[in-house]
Amino acid sequence: MIPTKDKPKQHTIEKETYLLNSKPPGWLDELAKMTDTGLMFAPAILGSNSPDTYLCRLKMIGPGTVIASNSQPFMKEESLTGTRKKIYIAMKVLKEITGAKITSYRLKASVLRVFHQQPDEMKIGEAVEKVLRAHTTYSGRIGDHFDGICENLREKGFLRVESECLRMDKVKFVRE
Repeated sequence: MIPTKDKPKQHTIEKETYLLNSKPPGWLDELAKMTDTGLMFAPAILGSNSPDTYLCRLKMIGPGTVIASNSQPFMKEESLTGTRKKIYIAMKVLKEITGAKITSYRLKASVLRVFHQQPDEMKIGEAVEKVLRAHTTYSGRIGDHFDGICENLREKGFLRVESECLRMDKVKFVRE
């Protein structure tokens, strides 16, 4: 990470244009992962004492191709720790079993957007449910992505996951 005073841009049009025009190795994967991050850079979310310092990361997407971008808030070590990390891990598991088409970035960012502070008094399942119900700045409710079942479980006769059981820290699979 490289500290910088340059405020993150809300739009990713410059990076998107570069990837679409030059098509370097790895460009398609990088394009699919792009998310506008400008709204995420708030001191309350970053936990930063200096709101005018941002982090820039350099990412090699292919041989000889390096892209600079503003760092996601969860790249700071203290952002995803404790209960928030457990919530994120539970959401990753839920993503795998439901076959949700959503990036890890969006999961992490949603956890940070919903829980500015560690939700230590809340059960993990309740916290996951709260993140799933929350409207984020990306595309409505994050939970709308978790309404299916992965192909492997579908082949075994399961149709979906009963989300109401999350409150009890359980996952219930529904068969045909």
